[in-house]
Amino acid sequence: MTKEQREVLSHVVADPDAWMAHAVATFGQEAAERFLQDKVSRWRETYLLAKAREKDGYANRAQRDAQAAQLLVTAQAAAAPSRRSPSKKKSARAKATKRPRAKATKRPRAKAAKRSR
Repeated sequence: MTKEQREVLSHVVADPDAWMAHAVATFGQEAAERFLQDKVSRWRETYLLAKAREKDGYANRAQRDAQAAQLLVTAQAAAAPSRRSPSKKKSARAKATKRPRAKATKRPRAKAAKRSR
């Protein structure tokens, strides 16, 4: 895999080496190289546009995934309720809708029929 192919592939795939290894293991070397060429030719223009648009701030797929994960963690932390202990009191509605639990009853076991010899 050339440097350019690796860069274009890393725009789309988080780990280009793992992608290539999987393709080789699954389809063989020749088919994997064809798939690589197809994928690179399909995504080259998108990669070049993104790199030109973002200039120094360009991030490949792995970097974008890491940034998205960090934003998700930050958003979840901001939206998380406070760590106060929850109130143990139930609302009147919760009490009114609670159904009584049915008592378990023992069922008599069926007696085995005596076998005659």
